[in-house]
Amino acid sequence: MNEEEFGEGFLRFEIYDNYKRTDIFQNHLAGAISALENVNSKIQKNRKLGINNNNRKLIVIHKSDAKFIVNTLTE
Repeated sequence: MNEEEFGEGFLRFEIYDNYKRTDIFQNHLAGAISALENVNSKIQKNRKLGINNNNRKLIVIHKSDAKFIVNTLTE
């Protein structure tokens, strides 16, 4: 890695680091965390101890919701 590439990588990191501190990102992050906690609470509420097949079904049911939340945040 030459000095120019290193400088560009450092600059990209600085931009990313500053973006993470913006209100826009923090609001999106807070919304995503809240939505993921909601999905998790649905799973935990319906979870049955010792019944693995039922628990796997719950995860499959809510997996697409969780993926959508994460994908929305990363876009």
